Amino acid sequence: VWFQPQYDYQTKAYTGAEALVRWRHPHKGMISPGEFVPLLEHSSLITRVDRFVWEKTCRCLRAWQDAGIAVPVSVNISRMDLCQPDLPETLTELVRQNGLAPSQLRLEITESAYVDKPDRLIAQVNQLRDAGFSVEMDDFGSGYSSLNMLKDIRIDVLKLDMKFLSGGEESRGRQIVQSVVDMAHRLDMRVIAEGVETAQQARELTALGCDAMQGYYFSRPLPPEELEKILRAAGAQAPQPAPAAMMPS
Repeated sequence: VWFQPQYDYQTKAYTGAEALVRWRHPHKGMISPGEFVPLLEHSSLITRVDRFVWEKTCRCLRAWQDAGIAVPVSVNISRMDLCQPDLPETLTELVRQNGLAPSQLRLEITESAYVDKPDRLIAQVNQLRDAGFSVEMDDFGSGYSSLNMLKDIRIDVLKLDMKFLSGGEESRGRQIVQSVVDMAHRLDMRVIAEGVETAQQARELTALGCDAMQGYYFSRPLPPEELEKILRAAGAQAPQPAPAAMMPS
């Protein structure tokens, strides 16, 4: 499990991180999640991997908390996880065992979960939020169900993928982002932009009211020990862009 930090460009502070699964094969090296996660999603194995990520993340959160570092971390909740009726109890017990508050573990769901079983998703999200967890909608704008989902489900954070704005006119893209941010704030939701790669994007997103952002401009995904070093050293200064070798091509 690696972590990509999230950053408030206006206050120059790290506000959280997202847990991401990585596979370091002994012979093939690092294998992209895009190669193996879709395969796992077609079987029950994805629930085992998700549970592994949740457990590892909670252990890291506990270690960081003991070291005086307090940042919330987002973990993925797959469609198959949401089919488990005991999901709220499982997550509540997991944070309890590690001496954490539910608010330290943020839960990311996707729009596709709403398409599959909307009633079950609504019930699960309500239980999770009642238990103290923060619920985030990942990849907002990538599917047709976004607005229906926001109407029916109480969401705390929208995660806006910058890729869905690519390929069009810049002015139209900015207007879309501004509209999404304004709508989210009226509904008492925060907005986190993913895939931020340049200083110009970061400045524009801040001007449009985006609350936090993550991407290669701030940091690539990091092993937990490297993220801990960054969080320990974090001060008032903005992070430097990632070295060219780490930037996406």
